[in-house]
Amino acid sequence: MLFQRVDEYWARVFGSRVADLWSPGCSVSVSDMPGVYVLVRGQACRIAAPAAMAAALADVTRDLGADDALDPGRWPDLLPGVGSVLGPSVHAYLDSPAGLPDPDGVVEVDRGALAGLRDACQPTEWGEAGFGHTGRLFALYEGGTVVAAGNLTDWRNVPSDVGLVTHPDQRGRGYGLRVGAHVSRIAIAEAGIARYRALAGNVASRHIARRLGFVEYGSNLTIRLTDNP
Repeated sequence: MLFQRVDEYWARVFGSRVADLWSPGCSVSVSDMPGVYVLVRGQACRIAAPAAMAAALADVTRDLGADDALDPGRWPDLLPGVGSVLGPSVHAYLDSPAGLPDPDGVVEVDRGALAGLRDACQPTEWGEAGFGHTGRLFALYEGGTVVAAGNLTDWRNVPSDVGLVTHPDQRGRGYGLRVGAHVSRIAIAEAGIARYRALAGNVASRHIARRLGFVEYGSNLTIRLTDNP
């Protein structure tokens, strides 16, 4: 049931029938996204691109394998005008709070409360966790200091995209897990499903997601074009 609902969402994104969504091979659909979005599951590669480049992109990616599609180094050759390639990131989903650990002590906060944590983290990890976007913010305090934080940003027009970050000096103590449990419960209660994304190489973040019960689904790249901000 979990992946059926996820499949229905992505079928709408890529203009596909659910039954055909993950057929092996590469296909391109038109979207109003400012860049190019690549989603891979198994041996299927689905690409959403602006209308002006969709036909040409379909031609050059016709025989592109799934592994190659997730290689950021391939895209400057395939797609002139690449500004930057973000990812690959792994998607995981959860639709039941059963088994989530106790989220005791996590509170909702405003952006100012996280200034110290933001300064302690690398900008890349702050951005990967989604804190650069508008969303609901949550914090876990120990001794008056924020040791971990989470956010819920919009997915399917509801705050249900889970992002987490833990203070570099406080990692390995379960703080991220506690925050993740809290925000995941909220997402599931309000949206019916929560999504968690982490860079493929971010072993610690993906480990937290698995401990929370999230099930990995697929991987994506986001390709920004030089003529877009």
